[in-house]
Amino acid sequence: MREVWSLPAEHKFWFTGENWLQVVLDTESEEMRTKILMLLSRCWHLREDCLRNNGRETISGSVLFMKKYEEELRMAVASTDWDDAKNAGNTQAIDAQISARPIHANRNSDEKWIPPVHGTVKINTDAAYLDETGESAAGAVGRDHRGCVLKSVCKILPLCRSVEEAEARAILIGVQSIAEVYNGQVTIETDNQTIANELMAPQPTRSPNYGLILDIKKSLAAFSASTVQCVKRNMNKLAHGLAALTMSSGEQELIANVPNSLRHLMLSERTAPY
Repeated sequence: MREVWSLPAEHKFWFTGENWLQVVLDTESEEMRTKILMLLSRCWHLREDCLRNNGRETISGSVLFMKKYEEELRMAVASTDWDDAKNAGNTQAIDAQISARPIHANRNSDEKWIPPVHGTVKINTDAAYLDETGESAAGAVGRDHRGCVLKSVCKILPLCRSVEEAEARAILIGVQSIAEVYNGQVTIETDNQTIANELMAPQPTRSPNYGLILDIKKSLAAFSASTVQCVKRNMNKLAHGLAALTMSSGEQELIANVPNSLRHLMLSERTAPY
């Protein structure tokens, strides 16, 4: 974890008495206290997994989960700060900060998932991939024009040779899973431009993922019509969250719902009342 987070020196975590944790927290900044508590919580989760579950959790998967969790937490805090300032009529300072950022960063922060047209289901997919080990996981979710979930999937993938292979496998899992409950029109959304281009290419490519591309196209025949498009990560958050959750919590498959830890994101992207 020290490779991605700045943490207190190791000796500060030594047990020095009954109130050792309070002493550590009191001497650190608010941001560091948050990281320490998140880290301890994750360590306890790994312990419980070893004692009460199948013990399949990995340290590398936990590192990825913590990185993603911190990223989402920062986004949530930033969004709350903006809403509070806006309600108080004190947006001048925030406007100045936003104006100072690169234009493309502003645009990405405003982008979010867009529901499909009526009569179409949108399948969002994403993959979590660890380059050093090839460990990979897929997340996929199918939603209608109201943002209502048909099905969500968290799936462990076999070891992959590249992030493109992991993304292609995630799409295949998403397509095959949604085909079990729906056969109308679909739109596939991925945040990997390479795989999106290969799926949209009219002629066969020499890609190392050519076999997977053929499998995806064959599986798409289960639907009455299909399209594929590449979107920004901000427009693919729920699938991204499902993939990250797979690495930390294992496989899940839910009809008309998502895992509890992602329900807030699902509800925030709905267009119909729950």
